[in-house]
Amino acid sequence: MFGKKKSPNDKFVELISTTLGNPSWLDEVLIRDGNNAVIVINSDSVDPKVNEDRRLQAESLVRGIRGINSVTAILTSHQSKNKQDDIETHSRSAAKKVDGVSRILVVASAKGGVGKSTVAVNLAVTLARGGFKVGLLDTDIYGPSIPTMLGTTNAKLKKNKNGNMQPILVHGITTLSMGYVADPESAVVWRGPMVSSAISQLVYEGDWVAPDNKTLDFLIVDTPPGTGDAQLTLIQKIPVTAYVLVTTPQKVAITDTRRSAAMFARVDMPLLGIVETMSWFEDQGKRIYLMGKNGGYDLAKSLNVPCLGQIPISESIREGGDRGKPAVLSDQKIYGQFNTIATNVCRELDNLTI
Repeated sequence: MFGKKKSPNDKFVELISTTLGNPSWLDEVLIRDGNNAVIVINSDSVDPKVNEDRRLQAESLVRGIRGINSVTAILTSHQSKNKQDDIETHSRSAAKKVDGVSRILVVASAKGGVGKSTVAVNLAVTLARGGFKVGLLDTDIYGPSIPTMLGTTNAKLKKNKNGNMQPILVHGITTLSMGYVADPESAVVWRGPMVSSAISQLVYEGDWVAPDNKTLDFLIVDTPPGTGDAQLTLIQKIPVTAYVLVTTPQKVAITDTRRSAAMFARVDMPLLGIVETMSWFEDQGKRIYLMGKNGGYDLAKSLNVPCLGQIPISESIREGGDRGKPAVLSDQKIYGQFNTIATNVCRELDNLTI
């Protein structure tokens, strides 16, 4: 009598599960706005063909359900098959090349709330304004913020004729995010290996070739905070060119950011430098150092890398992120600061090849 009334999404989840026969390999069903279904399949078979056939059959069955507009199946695995999953034994040189991508640049920090997504978005758009072909990948499976910051929360993910995911084109860059396939109102509750599989699928099943069919100069990867599954996947399975660390000047942020540097250093991944955010607040021409002064600059010096740039606390950056229009498109002062960062990033990447 007092039971909770089922929502339309709940009914679709039940219908999809029933249509597939409630199999043991079905991990989860997500329904995104617009009745777009995401099927999470446990690839428990050792035969890749069995897993792929299962995925294709599931997509075909769910696509036939009345009311479902699109369906995306994600293959995952719950268990590590061998010791290659250990960061100590993995060789980054074994990672498979990503088609259509020249360089992969990771934006990272173990500390949350320091502005990684802000840096990733504005850096990507700044590079695109400079004439580069740029892609942006959001690897925060649990809390993807890139769609909000780019104004693409209502975008629908489509597949090309080869079955690969077609990135969303916005502000001169191409972008993929779990936010385009998961229900924004639902929490994603996944085990670590499922996160790893989802990230790998976004990377390798994304059609990353630029709109003019040319190779991307940069694929910028925005990461969640921490030194966990997302970061390990990038280290173990993705051919990352280099990474950038983001931190505020605050001491607690600096301490956590050092942990990220230590993790990447263990696999000899090149650190291009440090981007310091929330560096100061300007009031009537006077700089007020709310978060401390030059903490990121000092961290860069201690790690023997350059400080790529300092970004102040800015209302236009906050407004741009909330409105879905990055600040570098409307604020010339902010654009100049990110252009300095972009220039320094390009210089340091060039130095890697010398």
